[in-house]
Amino acid sequence: DAKSHGSLEERLRALKALLSGESCVVIAPVLGAVKKMAPHRIFQENTVRFELGSESDIEQVKRSLTFMGYERAAYIESKGQYSIRGGIVDVFPADAEYPYRIEFFDAEVDSIRSFDPLTQRSIENLKSVEIYPAEQMVQEENLFRHAADRLGKAYDAFAKKLEDPQRENLLQRKNQLLDFIENTSNVQLLENYIHYFYDDTEYLWNYMNPDGIVMIEDPDRVGEVLEFREKEDKEDFKVLLERGEAVPGDYKAFP
Repeated sequence: DAKSHGSLEERLRALKALLSGESCVVIAPVLGAVKKMAPHRIFQENTVRFELGSESDIEQVKRSLTFMGYERAAYIESKGQYSIRGGIVDVFPADAEYPYRIEFFDAEVDSIRSFDPLTQRSIENLKSVEIYPAEQMVQEENLFRHAADRLGKAYDAFAKKLEDPQRENLLQRKNQLLDFIENTSNVQLLENYIHYFYDDTEYLWNYMNPDGIVMIEDPDRVGEVLEFREKEDKEDFKVLLERGEAVPGDYKAFP
């Protein structure tokens, strides 16, 4: 459940571990494991790698980090932030203990090191570093615009079948969601509308290597939890429909 930023960081660390192929064990509650997610290719395609001696365009780096869910700040204080001053890029990934400082000489990567954000002192010199996304939904160029278009059409079409006050409620909800999409705000809430962003959503196990193993602790209990949750979801969703706070297609986001 990625409600708090801490649990989002834990989730992102787990995804990076799975995708990078490092030896790891990921323990997930069943309701976390069956949450629909962006396809793993999105995560892989939106990884930025810095290597000593390689060249990068700082403007492109800035765009990439913003799309990857990093927030620009004057000085880095917490995970999920980056700052750019002249030829220096500071970035604090979710899976890192300390932020990284990448210094450029013109377009060439001149030094990479981890540093303490409080004292600004260097901790370790590095030869290369990989930066993974800071959000599970990466803001690719047309992705959010495309999602807004799909969601707007679905809500408008269903609103025509309703009478007030449900119709008014639905249009208000639509405007609120479109506002979140347009301003790329409240991204964790937008994960509940992930089917408007990706047709090919995946689950946690799709991020694993093909030779990874899934182990289920107490399958009978897990089955009961899933059955109970599905029943509960259907009842809750029925209420949302009756109030004019959802459209039938929104149920696709449920696992």
